[in-house]
Amino acid sequence: MSKSKPQYVAGAAMFSSKRDDWATPPALFAELNAEFGFTLDPCCKVATAKCDKFFAIDRGDDGLAESWQGETVFMNPPYGKSVSTWMERAYRAAREEGATVVALVPCSADTGWWHEHVLDAGAEVRFVKGRVRFFQDGRPGGHAPFASAVVIYRPENIGQAPSLGSIVQARKRAA
Repeated sequence: MSKSKPQYVAGAAMFSSKRDDWATPPALFAELNAEFGFTLDPCCKVATAKCDKFFAIDRGDDGLAESWQGETVFMNPPYGKSVSTWMERAYRAAREEGATVVALVPCSADTGWWHEHVLDAGAEVRFVKGRVRFFQDGRPGGHAPFASAVVIYRPENIGQAPSLGSIVQARKRAA
């Protein structure tokens, strides 16, 4: 008689939230904005827009289809299955439209989109120390159940494979 091995579903709890809108903490955005000077937020809700120019998912805007030409983009995409599509769009915006794109995303180094649209794209990666405390409904929520990274696409680096020197830890951030 053989014993059956227990089966585990890897990562089942990681994305267990019924929501995919994890609003960026103001202090984290302020730190990045001071460095980059953002001009466009392409995938926000009206209430969570971080820039004067934005495309809001809840008013029917399609930030994936709009031009990001020459913009300095801050992107905190929906954290569901569409994150891959948003990361591909960020890569293309840097490569084809000359945009600098900074994306706050789950650190998902085991996924295809991470390898294709981050590592193979020549993006700079800054790992966020600790778990980000995202906002929901305008208030601080719980800490994310996943590690986060800031991925930076600069037009001049697109297509270059990142070296270990280009992978740095994010600066100390306020909660």
